[in-house]
Amino acid sequence: MFAASAVRTLPTTPEIVIPTFGIVPLAIVVGLMLYRWRVNTIFATALGVILLFWLVATDQAVHHPSGNPHTGICQFLGQ
Repeated sequence: MFAASAVRTLPTTPEIVIPTFGIVPLAIVVGLMLYRWRVNTIFATALGVILLFWLVATDQAVHHPSGNPHTGICQFLGQ
């Protein structure tokens, strides 16, 4: 299901590449924090959400550094 939606979405929305491929390792780390390292549930969840927002912000900065969708990597790729 995840792979099928990624295949349909990534070619049309390149600004979600980093969050899409970053969410799997992020989920693994949060799972390790909860089940192996016995970290507080609220702390692990908050850290996971913060890191997810960071992934989205990082991807937006990479694809649209000036807020203009015609700059950055998109301009380099001709999009």
